[in-house]
Amino acid sequence: MTKFALLGDRISGNLGVPSILEGLKEVLGRKFPGNKCVVFVPWSSYRDDLDRAESLGVELSPLGNYWYLLVIGALRRLFGFPAGPKKYLRIVDKLRSCDLAIDFNGIIFEESLGRQSFRKCLYRGLRFPLCRVLGVKVVKYTADIGPFRSRWNKFFGRFYMSGCMDLIFARSEVSKRNARELGVKTPIRVLPDTAFVMRYDVDSPPALRAVSGLRRPVIGVSVSFQIHKRLGDRYPREMASFVDEICGTLGVSVILIPNDTFSRPVNDEQVGRMIMESTTSRRCVLMKNDGFSAGDVKSVIANCDALLASRYHSVIAGLSTAVPTLVLGWHHKYMEVLKMFGMEEWQLGVEEFAPELLRKKFGKLWMERERLRGNIQSRLPDIFRAVYSGGDIIAALLRDGRLRESDCAGGLSGRGPED
Repeated sequence: MTKFALLGDRISGNLGVPSILEGLKEVLGRKFPGNKCVVFVPWSSYRDDLDRAESLGVELSPLGNYWYLLVIGALRRLFGFPAGPKKYLRIVDKLRSCDLAIDFNGIIFEESLGRQSFRKCLYRGLRFPLCRVLGVKVVKYTADIGPFRSRWNKFFGRFYMSGCMDLIFARSEVSKRNARELGVKTPIRVLPDTAFVMRYDVDSPPALRAVSGLRRPVIGVSVSFQIHKRLGDRYPREMASFVDEICGTLGVSVILIPNDTFSRPVNDEQVGRMIMESTTSRRCVLMKNDGFSAGDVKSVIANCDALLASRYHSVIAGLSTAVPTLVLGWHHKYMEVLKMFGMEEWQLGVEEFAPELLRKKFGKLWMERERLRGNIQSRLPDIFRAVYSGGDIIAALLRDGRLRESDCAGGLSGRGPED
């Protein structure tokens, strides 16, 4: 039985990380039947994550303090010396027992998400040298990378990717180029986000409950504290105006869909409330996703006739369920995923956000929604095959011990080494 250590962030209170995790379990389950997954999460979210882990069928373990773990792990591996607090020894032994560590965070080394001080850049990647110290190979699963501008982000990005990873799956050619321009030699394969293959049920009770009472057609709007962070109170005010207009002129209902209900001081749900306070339409509701799984949220999106998405995994949920999707984005990852579908036209960057342009683009999307739905459906089989090819490359790494760059040749239309 193959045993995987899955390293990420909290798996509750957010659509993104659980979406990636569920998709990753699909990929591993196909290639490694009967595998065991141990998901390592921060101490701070361990209790909140327990229920979600049980529903996912994975074992959960806390991870931290890294400095303790690095010292204890080095002593354990080099000298067989079990020194240190028992709770840390258990973590070290559990991590050492795994055949492979897979980090499934969806974005790394992106500079607008926090400070780029020496301490911050060092600490956020310590899980990678920890695995190295314990002799466990590391795969960085589908993620967007960079851009790199600050000194310490460049330094630690190069160190962690070159010195501590055996294989990298990038979500876009831009991310691969960012790593290569930094001097990273680790094999890199460009693959779509693993969340594309996360399962969902369009008729699931939570999804039907969320849209019950809404008059068709229904427009989903994934709201974003990241956009609010960049546009301020202008964002909820102008989104409320947009909602009022499309409800009135198109005769649609709107459901505001939060992705992140955890972040502080502002999260998506709070931004949704700001929009609700400003809208005058009675056809607009805010989805309350307390207790919803990532699959439930995806199922709500699948019930929509069109989507205005401002969170990445809402974009993935929309495209993977063939919902015509307009994107309001703030990072290269949004344009890159649209390129997979030949839909570059359907992005509005946060720097060009204007009410008139948003209305114009959405109006055109609405008029062309059936054509767009067909286009998305025609591209999905290749997308799904590309996602599943990641399992073949992981199998080759486990079999051969190391990979060359040629082993990762291909991409969206390419095939894995064992296809």
